[in-house]
Amino acid sequence: AYEEYLRGRLHLDQRSTDLASAIACFERAAALDPSLSVAHSGLAHVFTWLALWYVAPAPFAFAKVRDAAARALALDPDDAVALAAHAITTLWHDWDLPAAARLA
Repeated sequence: AYEEYLRGRLHLDQRSTDLASAIACFERAAALDPSLSVAHSGLAHVFTWLALWYVAPAPFAFAKVRDAAARALALDPDDAVALAAHAITTLWHDWDLPAAARLA
């Protein structure tokens, strides 16, 4: 599971044009080990980028971010990537600056 997570990070960190591969790797990692919080926060991260780059429709992408970040934070409340994704969603999708500032 962790190796799949690392493959997903590689695709995401290289800002690959194949972000679908990053999603697939993170999903495989989460399926192999549902308790691996970083797999869920990786999904939140990639969908954050898809929303902010206008690659995916914002309502769809931010819903995925919200779901994946919630799963990651349920497993690890201190997961910085999940917290950041949640804060970005709160700011850019919900337009709730005070709530986003509390999450940061």
